[in-house]
Amino acid sequence: ASTPCMTTTTSPHMPIPTIIPMGTTTTTLTGMTVNAAAAIPTRTPTRMADLRGLSDAARDDAAAPCAPTSRPAGEADTPPAPTLSALCALLHLASPQLPVGGFSYSQGLEAAIAHGLVTDEASARTWIAQVLELGFARCEGPLWLLQWQAWQAHDMRALRAWNTWFLASRDSSEARAETLQMGWSLQRLLLAVEWGGASFAPTRATLAALPDPEEGVAYPTAFACACAAIEAAPAHALAAYAFAWLENQVAAAIKAVPLGQVAGQRILLALHPLLDRAVAEAGARAAHSPPQLDTLAPQWSVLQARHETQYSRLFRS
Repeated sequence: ASTPCMTTTTSPHMPIPTIIPMGTTTTTLTGMTVNAAAAIPTRTPTRMADLRGLSDAARDDAAAPCAPTSRPAGEADTPPAPTLSALCALLHLASPQLPVGGFSYSQGLEAAIAHGLVTDEASARTWIAQVLELGFARCEGPLWLLQWQAWQAHDMRALRAWNTWFLASRDSSEARAETLQMGWSLQRLLLAVEWGGASFAPTRATLAALPDPEEGVAYPTAFACACAAIEAAPAHALAAYAFAWLENQVAAAIKAVPLGQVAGQRILLALHPLLDRAVAEAGARAAHSPPQLDTLAPQWSVLQARHETQYSRLFRS
């Protein structure tokens, strides 16, 4: 086993040990810096302490997402407010009561706790914030938007291609099993309750026929299908999807750190601005041609893999 090293960062947060091998330069809990000689553009992750005391404009400038070269068809600068029925449908899908099993996964958080990387409210908030910024905003969020567009266009080829891509991007068997189980559960639910009514029946039939025999339906593919039946802007629907993910992560921290309920609510409240920016960055990445998706978060990947064989664990692996 390699000797743990300390993160190198100018953040007001205290350095937190990592499990990345000594000699590897890291800047965050979940990701690594890219070699400057490679000339690959990167954006420094924003930490929660950096958000305090800033105006709205300053917060936007502090971590502005990459600028899109084009905008998804039909999407205005400011999405129209959803109707009451659409809002209710989004709340339904984002509810922790949705029986898809999201509560049973920690996505590496429990392993981070076991390795001493997450020990209290502050480190839990930092961990979840960086997974949101380095993982969700750069991969799952833009992938969700691409699938939403494919459902709107009834583009079976794109649906299959991006579904396969997302499954291939899961870099541990636990992460792949999670998205397949949740995708299968939501697929079955949408068919059982006849989500979207009679007019949505052809799309539900497409969802039932979508997966290849040796694959399955990834969760963002199924969730995007459900949102295709709702008259809501994709940014609003993605925000509901992202908040459901965020709430599950906070619930996992409450159980496993452990934290109190009030501490969990403080984390949720503190991450509201970052959630808004994550949705905006996902939109920018999805709008690029070709889309800019990446999954470079090595330590997060390592911890998800280690969780599969962790001796004592509360969450599913």
